[in-house]
Amino acid sequence: MRHYGAEVRLIHDAGDIGACIDECLQTALRMQKKDPKVFVPQQFSNPNNTMAQKNFTAQEILKQVDGPIDGFCSGIGTGGTLTGIGEVLKEHNPDMEIWAVEPENAAILAGGTIGTHMQMGIGDGIIPDILNREIYDEICVTTDTEAIETSKRLAREEGLMVGISSGTNVAAALKLAAKLGEGKTVVTVLPDTAERYFSTPLFGE
Repeated sequence: MRHYGAEVRLIHDAGDIGACIDECLQTALRMQKKDPKVFVPQQFSNPNNTMAQKNFTAQEILKQVDGPIDGFCSGIGTGGTLTGIGEVLKEHNPDMEIWAVEPENAAILAGGTIGTHMQMGIGDGIIPDILNREIYDEICVTTDTEAIETSKRLAREEGLMVGISSGTNVAAALKLAAKLGEGKTVVTVLPDTAERYFSTPLFGE
């Protein structure tokens, strides 16, 4: 961000990712009040987030997947991916199973406690306003170890250099596929690239 010329303001995570995210938001809103040029997209509550997933990502999935879709899973970050894609896929595949995926140390939907974890971009310690809590059938809790190891496997075995939350999604997708059984089609998404994680355990020994 600094390389692009932006001012970077770091907000310390004192062990509660939800509180940290809220302080980041409040900081941005205070900046917005002082400067009319500051735009806060509010991705946790902006309906355009969901609509982008419905109108584009979901449509791409429907075009690319040959045959019925039996399962879909996604991590809960802003809620836009699971809601937007899930609603469209469910319309076309009414009997499919949908899983919401959360990090072990921020499994708020599953009733867990909120702490700090390595699965960036999901498990933000809040329940997003745009999340459709009726769309998923089950909550899958994933550990940091599972997410990181699956991400590493994707690089080694599939040639896909993806981030940790992509490992989260695929780890859950493998569990969902195992539950549904042979011959079923399970869909997930790989939301980020590994280049953002050079300083994390994803690239550790």
